[in-house]
Formats: sequence, structure tokens, C-alpha cells
Amino acid sequence: MMMGGTDVNEVDRQGRTPLLCASITGNAAMVRLVLSAPGIDVNLRPLRNDEYEGTPLSWASWEGNLEVVKVLLAAPGIDVNRRGWGHVDGDGEHNYGITPLCGASGSGHLEVVKVLLAAPGIDVNRTGAHWVDYVSDWEHGWTPLMVASVEGHVEVVKLLLAAPGVDVNLRTADYENTPLFAASRAGHAEVVRLLLGAPGVGVNQANLLDYFGELTPLSVASNWGRLEVVKVLLAAPEVDVNRVNNDGETPLYIASEEGHAEVVKLLLAAPGIDVNLGRRNGRTPLWVASKEGHSEVVKLLLAAPGIDVNRVGDMWVRIPPVREGHWEEGWTPLMAASFEGHLEVMKQLLAAPGIRVFLESADGETALDHARSRAGDATANRRAVVSLLEEEEVVDVKRTYAAVLLTLVRLSKSRSWSSDVAMHALPSERAKALAARMRDAWPAA
Repeated sequence: MMMGGTDVNEVDRQGRTPLLCASITGNAAMVRLVLSAPGIDVNLRPLRNDEYEGTPLSWASWEGNLEVVKVLLAAPGIDVNRRGWGHVDGDGEHNYGITPLCGASGSGHLEVVKVLLAAPGIDVNRTGAHWVDYVSDWEHGWTPLMVASVEGHVEVVKLLLAAPGVDVNLRTADYENTPLFAASRAGHAEVVRLLLGAPGVGVNQANLLDYFGELTPLSVASNWGRLEVVKVLLAAPEVDVNRVNNDGETPLYIASEEGHAEVVKLLLAAPGIDVNLGRRNGRTPLWVASKEGHSEVVKLLLAAPGIDVNRVGDMWVRIPPVREGHWEEGWTPLMAASFEGHLEVMKQLLAAPGIRVFLESADGETALDHARSRAGDATANRRAVVSLLEEEEVVDVKRTYAAVLLTLVRLSKSRSWSSDVAMHALPSERAKALAARMRDAWPAA
């Protein structure tokens, strides 16, 4: 173990061995020299400093030091699959550390990946840890294909997909993401296209533990507005455009909630799309887009064949300055937009064929009532929303009285026309209620 009186496996104050230092810096000549020392441990992973808890091969691969990698791979006893940093189990093995192939794949070092894939005993599916930018944290259980996919390294992905035994549907340990999910989330359309070409890839395979809950690649791409990825996924023959997550949200619902109009446009053009499919609490894509004030999305949805403009859902109601809120049932998209003060969306909905302006929610209140309940937030938009609905109310009242009076005139002239028949002919519930009161007070002929 000694080289000129020095322990070649001894670590410095930063936890680095001579072999590790030479491997990190890419000094191939020094690596050869140290490897020639009797007793050298080529797989030694220092455990005194988290920053340098890696094997020489994992560090050289991560850094892209190709010549060093070649030298290390030729060393007797080299473990090409040994993990570096991470949690150590009872056997002293790092369950979640970075493997050489994971490190090279995540860093996009194509030539290093080629050399590692050719190494005897290489495990192409060996998992390791990976720093994921979109969660700003280390995640565990990532295969080389996963890390290359999430980083968008197209050429590396091609190499890995061609490797014997590669599993395209393995999941990560933390959120159970697949390579296709990771690439879709990150917006790498070309990687997504490559993965979709792999035999047996699960285009509808959902991650099971995400904070969003059971999102498919199409759902997560829709959530983040990855337009090009959505295009590629929609072209896949087996894609399920109406697949829901554990809250009952479809890709269309998710894109509508986030306001991604171009994604919504693509989804609406997909064969078999269900424009009214929504959450278990009744909220539809139109409902949530109206609540969030996404006028461009609302415009697209209102033009979709079969759209239900009056479908009701549950609303979380909190009126400032009160901190506590509560759920209310039976709110229409118009009610939600009125409550939130979205004037442009209100105008769009009021112009929609079949809109029922004065439907009542479960508590017996109309869109106008809900708009008035926010009078304390006296913004110009909220005042305009109330005024718009008040104008609608005046028009509706006039229309109602005209219909009732016309019916009563006909009744007074024709005893053969049943009042019940006339009641059914009235245009609204409000008209029917008013007609009933007037009929009961009408003097007998």
C-alpha cells in the first residue's frame, strides 16, 4: 500500500485520494503512475467528505475525462457499475450515488458513454442519483437513459436506446418518473420522438408519486406548455388524450387551467377529445379556464363542438379580508368568472349560445349575487362585472314579462289551450315562476 513511503490510498483533508485527484483533473499520466503502485484500490470511494464521495471512474466519467476513463477501465478489478455519492446501506454500498454511466450520460459526454457501454459487465439500467433542475434537488433511482433524457442529450439517448437490455420504462425512486415522462416534462421534443420509437415504450404510463398525482407524459407536457412535445405525443398511435390523473384532470383540463392556449388548440383538434371531461368535483376545462381568467383559452373552448357552457362544479369561496374559506356546490363557469372579476371572460360567456345567466348555485345565488359578494374588492373590473350582469338582469326581466304577458293574453282568448301547456312553453324558469303567480291571481272568466 506504500509508494515511496506514502500510502497511495490515503485521503487528504478534503477526502481525496491521489488517484481521485488525478481522475478529477484529467491527468491520465498521473493516473497510470498511481495505478502502478502496489495495493492501489481502484474503486476506493472516500467517505470523509460528501463533495468527493465518488469513485475515480465515476468522477472521471462525470467530468468527461475520456483518456482517464480508458485507463481506469483497463485497471484490474475495476467496478464499472459502482455508485459514488449518496446514502450508504448496511453493506457500505451507495444506494443512490452516481454511477459512471449515469454521470457521463447526464453530462452529455458522448465518447465516454461509448467507452463505458463497451466495458465488460456494464449495467445499462444501473440506477444512481441525479440533480434535477426543475425540482432543484437530488432525485434517486435514475437510470442513464433517464438522466440523458431529462437533460436533452439526443446523441447519448440514441446510444443508450441501442444498448442491449435497456429498459425504457423503468421508474425513478422518488416520483416514479419514466424517461419519457422526464423528457416530456423538460420539453425535449427530439428525445421524446426517439423514446416513442423504442419498442414497448409506455406512452400513457403515469408517474405514481408526483405532487400533481399520476400524470402521463402528455399531461405533464400540457401542464408546462411544452408545445412541441405535445405535438409529438399526439402523433403517437396509442396516446390517450382523455387519460385522467387521480384528481380527474385530463391534459385538456390541465392546459386550460394553466392558460396554455396553443396547447389547448392542439388538444381540441385531437381525435376523440372529450371537451367536457373534468374533475370529480364537476369542474370542466371551460369552468377552470373561466375561473382563472384565461380569455384566449375560453374563446377556443367555446368554439369546440359539444361544449357545455352551463356545467357546474364546486367553488372554493373566500371573501377578503376573511382568511377562512369554504366549498360551495353548483357554480357555473359564469359564476366563477363573475366571482373572480374576469370581465373579458364574462363577455365571452354571456355571448355563448345556450348560456343560462341566472342559474342558481346550490345556495340559491346567481352569478350576479356572487359578483356583488365581492363588492368589497372594488376594482374597476369588478364594478364593470356587476354592471354587466345588472344590465343582463334588466334585459332578462323585460324578456320574462313580455313572455308572460303574451302567454296570458293567449290564455284569455283561448279556453282550449291548457295553462299547463302554456307554462311549459315559457322560455325560462323565471318566466314560469312569474307566470304561475300571475295565473293564480288572474280573475276567473
